[in-house]
Amino acid sequence: MFGPSGSGKSTLLRLIAGLLPQHSGVCQLHGRELRGMPPHRRRVVLVEQSPALFPNLNVEENITFARRSVFGRRDVEERRATDALLEDFQLGPLRGAAVHTLSGGERQRVAIARALYAEPKALLLDEVFTGMDAALRESLIAVLRRYQQRTGVPILSVTHDVGEAFATATELLRMRDGAVVAQGPPEQVLQAERSELLRSLAATQDVA
Repeated sequence: MFGPSGSGKSTLLRLIAGLLPQHSGVCQLHGRELRGMPPHRRRVVLVEQSPALFPNLNVEENITFARRSVFGRRDVEERRATDALLEDFQLGPLRGAAVHTLSGGERQRVAIARALYAEPKALLLDEVFTGMDAALRESLIAVLRRYQQRTGVPILSVTHDVGEAFATATELLRMRDGAVVAQGPPEQVLQAERSELLRSLAATQDVA
C-alpha cells in the first residue's frame, strides 16, 4: 500500500489484524471471514515501524517466544527453523544479545523473524524498512520474497517511499483519504512518480 501520511494505510492494517473494530465491509483471508473474529484467532501478524520486543529476553528468545510459550520445549526441527531465520536475517552473531543493545535496524529484523517463526496466515508490514540502508533492505526483501513463494502466505506492506514500492510490490494499492484510489502493477499505478524519479536520476548523473 502506497500513499502519504494520513491516507489510511496503517489504519487498514490494524483493522485487518483485528486491532480496530470493523463496522462495515468484508474482510476475508483464504475464504474465511475475519470480521468479528478476535485477533488471536486470525493468525495475522502485524509488524510495525517501532518493533515491540520483550526487553527481558535476548534475540533468540524474542524470536521463539510465541511458539515456545504454547508448546513448551522446542524440538530439533524448531531449532533448525530458528537457526535458519537467524541466518536469513543476519542475526546469528546476535542470538544471545540483549535487545537494548541492538540498533533500530537490528530490532526490526528480530521483529520480522519473530513474525515468520509464528507461521502466520498473513503478514502485515507497516513501514518496517524505514531507516535501513539500501543493501540491508534489499536482502530482507529477498528473504521475504523467498518466504512468500515457498509458503504462499500473503504479505501486505505499507510505504510512502516510491523506490521501496517498486522494490517490494507485485501489486500496488494507492491510498488517499482512507480509500483505495488505484490498484495494479507499480509501473502502472506509479507511472508519474517513476517518470519523475528517472528525471531526477538523469539530472544527478548530468551533474556528476
